[in-house]
Amino acid sequence: MNYDDQDIEFNEYIGGEKEPKKKRRYTKDDAIYGVFNEYYMDEDEDLSEEYLKQYKKGPVGFVSSGHYELNEDNQKKPGDDDEKEKEEKKKDKEKKKKKDKSKKSKGNSGASTATTNDASDKKYTGIGLSILAKMGYKSGGLGKEGTGMVEPLKVYVRPKNMALNETIDSKQESDDSGDDSGVDEGGDGVSSTAKRSLGWKKSKPKVKYDLDDHSIEKNEQQQQQPQIILDMRGPEARMYAGALDKLGLQADGSNVISSGPLSELKHNVGLLVNLKKIDINNTDNKLKHERDKVKTLTNGLERLRLTIDNDRQQITKVKSILETVSSCKTELSQGTLTTKTLYKAFKGLLDKYPREFQNFKLYNMDKELLVPLLKKELAQWNIGEKPLQPIKEFRRWKELYDSCTSVLGQELDNYFILIRDLILPPLKLYLRSQWQVKKPKDAVYLISVWYELLPEVISEALLEQSVLPKLKMEIEQWNPRTDPVPIHEWVLPWTNFLKSELETYYPSIRQKLISILVEWQPQDLSAHHILIHWKNTFEGNSMESLINRSIVPKLANAIKEFDINPTRQDTLDPLKWLFVWLDLINPRTILDILDKHFFPKWHMALISWLQQPSADFEEISNWYTGWKKEFPAEISSNDRIKSQFSIALSFMKKAMSGEDIRDITPQKIESIINSSLSSSSAPSQSVKPKSLNTNTTTNTQDKSQGSTKDMLEHWAATNGLLFMPSPRKTDTGQQIYMFSSTPIIIERDVVMHYTGNNKWVPANLQTLLEEAIQQKK
Repeated sequence: MNYDDQDIEFNEYIGGEKEPKKKRRYTKDDAIYGVFNEYYMDEDEDLSEEYLKQYKKGPVGFVSSGHYELNEDNQKKPGDDDEKEKEEKKKDKEKKKKKDKSKKSKGNSGASTATTNDASDKKYTGIGLSILAKMGYKSGGLGKEGTGMVEPLKVYVRPKNMALNETIDSKQESDDSGDDSGVDEGGDGVSSTAKRSLGWKKSKPKVKYDLDDHSIEKNEQQQQQPQIILDMRGPEARMYAGALDKLGLQADGSNVISSGPLSELKHNVGLLVNLKKIDINNTDNKLKHERDKVKTLTNGLERLRLTIDNDRQQITKVKSILETVSSCKTELSQGTLTTKTLYKAFKGLLDKYPREFQNFKLYNMDKELLVPLLKKELAQWNIGEKPLQPIKEFRRWKELYDSCTSVLGQELDNYFILIRDLILPPLKLYLRSQWQVKKPKDAVYLISVWYELLPEVISEALLEQSVLPKLKMEIEQWNPRTDPVPIHEWVLPWTNFLKSELETYYPSIRQKLISILVEWQPQDLSAHHILIHWKNTFEGNSMESLINRSIVPKLANAIKEFDINPTRQDTLDPLKWLFVWLDLINPRTILDILDKHFFPKWHMALISWLQQPSADFEEISNWYTGWKKEFPAEISSNDRIKSQFSIALSFMKKAMSGEDIRDITPQKIESIINSSLSSSSAPSQSVKPKSLNTNTTTNTQDKSQGSTKDMLEHWAATNGLLFMPSPRKTDTGQQIYMFSSTPIIIERDVVMHYTGNNKWVPANLQTLLEEAIQQKK
């Protein structure tokens, strides 16, 4: 025989010989049935007939451990288990009967003795008993006379899954504990109390099915609940509650007494009425259902009709829109379409069909219809000669697109695209190639006309890319000495469009103006004509600083050199030159110039004339009136000027009255002027500093005793103010001075004060001095 190497097994000796056996292959039946397979055993295995007989004698049994021996003594018969269970139950019943008899025989008498006897039989131990013994307790009942409870309180273990509201019958527990005190009859050696303590469930008793007893109990239950019988044999249906009722008898065998005459008729009529009620209710429900169905169908029909009507209207609208668009396309192809006709078509579609105008995006038709027409018109546009030629057309389309935005509720970029593609290129070309910077009239007019029609982004880009670069180049190349065109004529017209951008070029313009004003003379009024245009353009105090630095000193020098001669007054031009600058120079500065350089000479000329023996007072009065008329109203109305003229009038009165005025000197005139100003000044007006009304400053300037620093020191000393250098310096290394509590620096004889953010600006000396005096007060 041939054997596979893997299937050969060497088993134990069989019959004294060692034979190799082939292992049987694992089949599908083995996988399904396991050891219960009919062919589980090897087919080739030779077993003795005696062994097979022993194997087939008894039923299959499973043993937890050990070996199963097939002996005739250990074989069980089919009825053995039932007989044993019956015998055990009989024994249990006999035990219970004996206990019941013993309890009844004892009765209630001698209960205490019985308990004491029982207690004496039982042995109790524990810490509780030891504590009671220390208190004097001896065996027996509790209490002084020993008549109290003998046994300690019992602890009952509640069965598992028992509800909290259920109670345990103590008598039953005691009986059960008495019955199960011993070893269970099953022979497992564990008592019932031990089982309860371990949480074991009680095994449910097996239910016996006794056919005779069961049928009797079933009949009793049926008797307790009588069966309803419906009798359909007669002409009328009758209902009975049980067989006795059907026979017309009560439970005790007596006959049933009828409830009254015509009871059956009444009963039958009631049944018929109930049936008819049911039919009526069913019919009513069906009728309601049908009515609801009709109503639903009617509503559905109405909705369908409305839908059809809406669809018809929509079809009509679409046909009308299609006809309008088609006609416009046809006219465009034929060359007869105009922008006016197209505008009317678009306007009509927007007014009549706004929803369709939005849904179909008809505003995008301008790319196909409007753009070709506008390109054709703009091809013949000469910007230089006719800047307004297409503006009317674009204004009309801008209004249309604005109305589209308001009606449709969404922003459209169609107009922006039109301007960007059609208007912006020619405007850029004109500004870059044809526009001359020093002739801004045409370009400024062109931008101002189109500015409201151009979108903000396009207008800013046009100015920054086409206008600003050319302006910057011309400003850098401008020379005020050689250029005949003033710079304000071609720069300032653009301030409405490029205000913030031009501010960056203002410092260079100021520097060029200052450089040309170095050679300027007061009789040249062209400087005033140039600077007046920049009055509200230069930022901050820049204009005031420029005037104080370049104009005021020369005007003051002209007034200082002005010759006042009552007998021969050739000209009044220096005074007129000063008053020309009233719109640019601070009135306080003009008043200071007059107080310093004009009125002292004028008073001395008047006094010298009054001291002459041949003085004509009428002529002097006319001279006085003539000078007074030369002052503008805004100057002559000032209290300081009024005081000067009132002093001169007092001198004239003294001379006319014959008083001696020869002792009046310039110093005395100065003191009279100061006292007059202090007495006549209004509460709202501040008293002017002494230094500005004295000749001390003039003397210091005439004698050239020092620079601006010396002048400030003299003003501070005269007015009792502090002027001293500070230990700090600026970032550029300039010395900082403290004029009272105000930090100042002196740069090229110009006083500058600190305004914060590391910024120094030119200071008005008069204002600076007044603020310092006010702080001192």
